[in-house]
Amino acid sequence: MSRIFEGNRLAPTDFFESNHSNSREPYTISVKHFPEDDTAIPHYSPAAFLFVSNGANGVFQMDSRSIRISGKSILYIPPNRIHSSTIKKGEGIFYVFKFFPQQLLPYLGLEQILNANDCTLYGEYFYTNDRFDEIEGEICRLIREDGNELACMQSVLRIMELLLPHLKRRELNAPLILRSKNDYLKKLIAYSEEHFAEGITNRDAASFIGYNDNYFCRWFREMTGITYTEYLMRLKINRACVLLEQGHGIRETAELLGYTNVSFFMRKFKSYLHCTPGDYRRNALKNDPAIPNEGGFESK
Repeated sequence: MSRIFEGNRLAPTDFFESNHSNSREPYTISVKHFPEDDTAIPHYSPAAFLFVSNGANGVFQMDSRSIRISGKSILYIPPNRIHSSTIKKGEGIFYVFKFFPQQLLPYLGLEQILNANDCTLYGEYFYTNDRFDEIEGEICRLIREDGNELACMQSVLRIMELLLPHLKRRELNAPLILRSKNDYLKKLIAYSEEHFAEGITNRDAASFIGYNDNYFCRWFREMTGITYTEYLMRLKINRACVLLEQGHGIRETAELLGYTNVSFFMRKFKSYLHCTPGDYRRNALKNDPAIPNEGGFESK
């Protein structure tokens, strides 16, 4: 099974966060281009992420902070850290090296190496351009040598060696109140992903975590950079992409997302992705002939 994923067919959130948890495949690399603006909504994962950006421009939101990326840059996000991103349309490219530390550490003997250097993969995020060309070179080697276990493991070890200065153990200095807010945000994300198709509102979400409506709206925007209403809409659109790719019809997709008016769903979809659900589905069909035809339902 290839560890390399390339192309823009998948929805942004699914592209970054599809759970790949096979003990024989402890990492994946996704190659991302940006013919249009690309937004990943607030999410977290048991995986760690190394975003290697060559020429992409945008913003990551994390811990109430905005991290602007541009030029040649590297962003590391540890496991279970809530983050979101907006990358602008342009010529840049992203290599997303996603790995599960619990699988990778014993596989390579990395745990002993990190401990010997007083380093950890579970610490703080960091943003740097240090040793960029070498790290990008090893990422490209992983892509080129996909399937060659020895060469790939050598490259993974080399990437970790290059990152060691940034992986030093540090005391977690996040104030208790910020850690509490992050815990609330994780609970809210789980709640939203379970109930978003049921017509939940700001008031429902605020009540779920025990905030009043006004404070909730300010708090969510501070933590994520977008409003909760915008988050719900982007969550629906991302799920719509996944459902369409799985072979669901347009009308069925709209109903699964809680829409009673299919035309309204189609307009919303086009306003976010600049193509109709039908166009998106046909593109998915070209890439995966196993997706069944929809029986003639067309979108204009």
